[in-house]
Amino acid sequence: MPSPNQSGYGKFGWRSADLATQTSKATENTSQQLSEIQGAISGAVQSIETIVFIVNNLDEVTASIAAAVEEQGAATVEMSSSVQAVAEGAERLKMNIGGVQEAIELSDRTAMQFSAGSRTLDSSAAAITQHIEGFFERVVSLL
Repeated sequence: MPSPNQSGYGKFGWRSADLATQTSKATENTSQQLSEIQGAISGAVQSIETIVFIVNNLDEVTASIAAAVEEQGAATVEMSSSVQAVAEGAERLKMNIGGVQEAIELSDRTAMQFSAGSRTLDSSAAAITQHIEGFFERVVSLL
């Protein structure tokens, strides 16, 4: 602290030194904060790169699942047609052969159950596709 007897220039020199010290400390703090911000940005960039990698992998997995669901849907349609043909054939056989009535009725019921199961499978495949699309919409909205 300058004494009351110091000249104006002495007081000014002391205050200049004090301001220089404060400026140096502020510069150090700013530099440290900038380093912390750069570190945080670097971490965020790495996280974003990881998310992009995961999303790309999810795209591949989703494409595989979609292809499998599409194949399953086609197979379900084919099975349903086959089951329908079997059911129609069983009905004709029932008309022509009276002695095996009970066996034909059992075959007919089984074919109908299989057809219902095929329709349920097709509905499940559609629901899975909707869930996957919804998931990706949420992922994309987060990016």
